Amino acid sequence: MKKGILHLMIFSIPVFLGLVVIEMALRNVPNTYKLKNDYLIENSNEIEVLILGNSQTFYGLDPQFISAKAFNAAHISQLFSQDKQLWEKYFPNMPKLKYLVISFSIQSFYDQGGDLPFIHKNYVLYYGFSNQIGWKYGLELTALPMRANLIRLIKNIQDGEIDYPSSPLGFGLGYKTGGSINLETNAKEAIARHLLLNGKIIEEELKALEAIVRSASQKEIQTILLATPVSKQYYSFVPQTVIQEVENIASMLSENNQLVTYMNWNQHPDFRDKDFYDADHLNDAGARKLSLLLDKELDKKIKPDT
Repeated sequence: MKKGILHLMIFSIPVFLGLVVIEMALRNVPNTYKLKNDYLIENSNEIEVLILGNSQTFYGLDPQFISAKAFNAAHISQLFSQDKQLWEKYFPNMPKLKYLVISFSIQSFYDQGGDLPFIHKNYVLYYGFSNQIGWKYGLELTALPMRANLIRLIKNIQDGEIDYPSSPLGFGLGYKTGGSINLETNAKEAIARHLLLNGKIIEEELKALEAIVRSASQKEIQTILLATPVSKQYYSFVPQTVIQEVENIASMLSENNQLVTYMNWNQHPDFRDKDFYDADHLNDAGARKLSLLLDKELDKKIKPDT
């Protein structure tokens, strides 16, 4: 019996060491969470415009087209509660910050990001946030199936492919011009994901947004609630009750606070189908257009003294 246990232990050691090696290798695969954390640690003291939010700002705002020193700290399926954690961690080191831009969309209030729970491990591993949804999502090795992890490693070794590629300033590089997605079909699928709770506002996320806005205002930071452009196909499927509720939240946050500006560009007339990668995300050409529009508004409306 003892000999059997000893043999099992001896056999287990190389297996355990092999898993440790794979975990370390996965953590060494470049990803946008790691890169953004490193950038924020090294350059927070120079940032004048901080962009937060979900994939709509991650793929929608390219800091290189904004005149002020801007950085995009948005991520796929990023919630207001995660925005709040990022804000609280890095804002104290941003003495030059003037403008905070936050994605303000139905996803922000109605979608819990439950379709991508494995993304949670990136905040734990690369931002140092506490793990609140279980040990499985505190390791690279267990957050995804082994096969998927091995494919990630092979693609990185062979092609240099990284997870969620972004520019040095945090802009998502994955949504290129020239896609062939059917916008109407994609819009129906997207709305189904974004209204998982049957149109019920996620109160915890609203409280997190309110806390961010309150903190920014106390420090005299201008907050821009930006509803990024979506295709007409997508917008046509959004229930009017949802549109009205989001508008009410925007009014509540902006009407009595001169430091909060709501920019509802969901159906901005300058954007056409060719500007979209899919029904609710801009492609790189659309992102350039949106970034330049925002830059003009920073000069014209947010900075009236210039």
